[in-house]
Amino acid sequence: MSMARGLGMGAGAFVLVVALGQPAVAAGWWCSKDDPLNVYEDGVVQGQAYGHYYDYGDGRAMSTAWYRDARPGDGTGNPVRVETDFYWYGSNSSCGEAGTCFWFDVSKQTDETHSSSWQKHARARYLDQTAWRSRGRMDICEVQRFSNDPCSAKIVETFDY
Repeated sequence: MSMARGLGMGAGAFVLVVALGQPAVAAGWWCSKDDPLNVYEDGVVQGQAYGHYYDYGDGRAMSTAWYRDARPGDGTGNPVRVETDFYWYGSNSSCGEAGTCFWFDVSKQTDETHSSSWQKHARARYLDQTAWRSRGRMDICEVQRFSNDPCSAKIVETFDY
């Protein structure tokens, strides 16, 4: 085999490895157990979450979250929870002259937890039949009884149906 051909094969293999590289997160998945969404208070992580927003296939949008308290037993007594805001895209009277837009439907929350172990909780919403796209906006919050809850940034996932 010639040196040029050998280098060509090596370069091809390199491109293949680089192109394949790290697998992408599957559609609808947000964050991961190794790289979760974090909620902070005073620069300290209070809670963590990751999840999946997807078409469940039976006429519902499904939001499944894995979440945990990053500071259980630290004396704060504040649990964490994940919230999903469900939106639809299509023709709606709230869209005005635009005719089509995203409109808010409802917010659903997971149960609260004080556990440092990952908890799994799913919330679903029936798809609006006048729309053709669903959007979920998820965040994790530390639940504080006597002040505003600190929350993470919102993660947005969308699918067509």
